Amino acid sequence: MRLLGVLLVLVGCSPGGAVMPVDGSTEPDVPPRVQGMTVTWNARPSLPGMVTNNVFVTDAVFQLEHLQLLSDAGGTTHTRIQLEWNDQGSPPDEIFSDAPVARYQQVLLDMRSDVHPPQSYAYQIQGTWTDGNSGNARPFRISDTVVLDVSVACDVALPANGAVTVPVRIDLRDALNGIDFKNLPTDDGVSVLGPGPGPGLSGVRDDLVHQTFSLDNN
Repeated sequence: MRLLGVLLVLVGCSPGGAVMPVDGSTEPDVPPRVQGMTVTWNARPSLPGMVTNNVFVTDAVFQLEHLQLLSDAGGTTHTRIQLEWNDQGSPPDEIFSDAPVARYQQVLLDMRSDVHPPQSYAYQIQGTWTDGNSGNARPFRISDTVVLDVSVACDVALPANGAVTVPVRIDLRDALNGIDFKNLPTDDGVSVLGPGPGPGLSGVRDDLVHQTFSLDNN
């Protein structure tokens, strides 16, 4: 009996403390669940890609001085974030692991031009515009240095020890549909809008603030 007891102790204290199931297999490693708030970025229509019938976007960059989640208990903020869609991929998820337990009503995006020097723009969109009459294609670049404050409404509750995802959608169709690409000035063969004042940029700014970013309910 004493020998049997020693054997049981040795089996229970195997190296590493691993538990071996009866069939001899090991339990798979399960990644820890990310707690807190996670903001995801979804481009619809997809980027890079055709945004309108004659506009193909190759690259879209938004420089955020602040990304803030506002709740009934205050807010939580990340700073100096670059959102970029290009042929290398899309922006990574932004995880607020220390977000307080609360009900969240807004996602705030504060765009500024001095977030990542020497890039001197708050946002920049590049691609190709095709003339529907002639079929000729021309590259374009849209950039701006103005400060833009974008608010995305939401209504999500983060419970204690819980995890919540806030999916943000970006849709550039309205912002690009109002641009008169045919009459834009050119710089070394590239149609250019901005930076600086002008009716064209005024419309783009208004759409970026009120139309481009929204909660992705799909």
